[in-house]
Amino acid sequence: EFSVTSYSVPTGPTVAANGALAAVSGTYGSVSGSTSFTVSGQNLTAGILITPPPGFEVSQTPGGVSGYAATQTIGGAGTVASTTIYLRLAAGTSAGTYSGNVVCSSAGGANASVVVPDSDVLPRSLTISANNRTKPFGTTLSLGAGQTDFSATGLVAGETVGSVTLAATGGTSANDAAGTYFIYPSDATGGTFSPSNYNITYSEGQLTVTGVPFTNPAPASEPSSSRSEEHTSELQSLGN
Repeated sequence: EFSVTSYSVPTGPTVAANGALAAVSGTYGSVSGSTSFTVSGQNLTAGILITPPPGFEVSQTPGGVSGYAATQTIGGAGTVASTTIYLRLAAGTSAGTYSGNVVCSSAGGANASVVVPDSDVLPRSLTISANNRTKPFGTTLSLGAGQTDFSATGLVAGETVGSVTLAATGGTSANDAAGTYFIYPSDATGGTFSPSNYNITYSEGQLTVTGVPFTNPAPASEPSSSRSEEHTSELQSLGN
């Protein structure tokens, strides 16, 4: 007589990821909208680590209540119920196209992944304007590369433009006539900004050359010969 005892072969940790991610897009310096998928696990010895491709960040809530971050860890040992994970492009991601796979991993188990389609970070609008300048007639004004007399509107907080090239339509030479000329900026460079992250618009400024102040000339003195003739004429009148 004998008996048969059933025996279940232990199952290792398993991670499952479900759902198709949509492409997202944003502008440099701002986060994109979000897209989502679900992840779950069984027989886990540790939580599930969610790792997006470079340029992206993940969260457990759409608005980021749990905090968007470079990675997220879901649950712990045992079973992790189906959990929604949200993905977006991070604000600090440079302009360009990004894609890859979100990898869901847990110790001892095979990874699960979700494809991220091509998603774009668009350049931010930036306007660089030459400042208005004034110079007196008879003086010179040196322009060219390495100029800092400009303003920049649209930079991401904390970023700077080091210098620009300035060129004028006239007025920089000592003998250029008094009047108004245009100053054109170009070739923004230096500082902490990256030109590839911006669509740059350049706006001209004005150079005003002021004229030489007008002064009335002093009256010319009469020639001595004229005064002598007047004096002689007066003596002759007295003698008659």
